[in-house]
Amino acid sequence: MVDVIAFVRTISNQTETRRVKDQLIGAACGVDGNYHSACRARTPDEFASMIGTVLIEAAEAEEWLDVVYDSEIATGPELRRLRIESKELRAIFAKATLTANKNKRRRKKR
Repeated sequence: MVDVIAFVRTISNQTETRRVKDQLIGAACGVDGNYHSACRARTPDEFASMIGTVLIEAAEAEEWLDVVYDSEIATGPELRRLRIESKELRAIFAKATLTANKNKRRRKKR
């Protein structure tokens, strides 16, 4: 989240960039906050639900970074690094969501 905030500060503050910047920061904050909440889940079912929310936020952050890239709002190595990291995080959270839901189904069969 901190890296995204620092990156967004490098983007010019124009009418067409404000919404994108706000959405990107919101999604990054959503990943961070929801992940920390998932780590404090009281039950496995609660964790499965919360980690699914993290996945949604991670996919949204990835999409907004793609919008920044595709619309050429920004360029450079930091954007490249953040896009790679966002794809990796989304993949990690996708796998974690699948595993948590698989474990949830197993518990219910017992």
